[in-house]
Amino acid sequence: MTRALQFALVAMIACAASSPVHAATTGLYFNSTSGDYIGQGQVKTWTPADGTFTAIKNADNGVRISFNDGSQVWWDLNFAAPEMVALAAGTYTGATRYPFQVSTSPGLDVSGSGRGCNNLFGTFTITEMTYGAGDEILVFAADFEQHCEQEAAPALRGRVLFNAETTTLPSGSGTTQDLLPSFVPALDSDDDGTVTLSIDVNVSRNHQGRQGKVFLAAKAGADVYLHDGNGWILYTGGTLPAYKTGPLASTTIDAIKDVNPGTLSGVSIFVGYGVSDIDMLTNNRFSLVYTF
Repeated sequence: MTRALQFALVAMIACAASSPVHAATTGLYFNSTSGDYIGQGQVKTWTPADGTFTAIKNADNGVRISFNDGSQVWWDLNFAAPEMVALAAGTYTGATRYPFQVSTSPGLDVSGSGRGCNNLFGTFTITEMTYGAGDEILVFAADFEQHCEQEAAPALRGRVLFNAETTTLPSGSGTTQDLLPSFVPALDSDDDGTVTLSIDVNVSRNHQGRQGKVFLAAKAGADVYLHDGNGWILYTGGTLPAYKTGPLASTTIDAIKDVNPGTLSGVSIFVGYGVSDIDMLTNNRFSLVYTF
């Protein structure tokens, strides 16, 4: 691995860079599975060149991002944490339709252009979040996945950015599916008080069956660890050890298994895949999936 990509790992996964790596980015990316009612099976990116983006605090102390092209295309995206607490970086699972979610569940709603869900099942990951004064939102970045009416319904996946400082915006148009990988965590508590964190790794269609590697990383304080399939290894440089090597396919991995959650406070889990570690990092095929 080159020194530049070693720095990219530290900057993007370990968050050791002290300043933004690119200019602030605003935009919206949809990757709609065939049969999804909201996105209509399309892959589409919108930027400020296509219309107007606004960001405000919503009624549940969360975030509302709106886009309007001044013609017939408009979108509203709402994100809310349980119990109306302020949103923070991390993954929110078990989201239901905002603003009708129960108080103990996160709320999510991506709708617009005359289409919306009656019932919604979803998850979202906040990667950047800065509130301003009053209802102002200064910085926001999130990946989301929602299913309308039934949990097994076709998915709308995407990413929304507002003045994002480190997160990039995928590009794409047409109907090619799953250009943006999906990583969906699930945390289970055991009777003995330990927890298991499993992650659904949904590989993009154009990578299915290709030889490649899945990578699993954890950030604890200033240290970054990689899982080599047998255990966690402190990363000190060089080629990244892979969690799994072989034909790429959607799979579920146990990132953390039967661990006392008290020992995990502040630990962030990342997952990604690619033909190689260089391919994963240069094409941004990884994501923060959970923060304890």
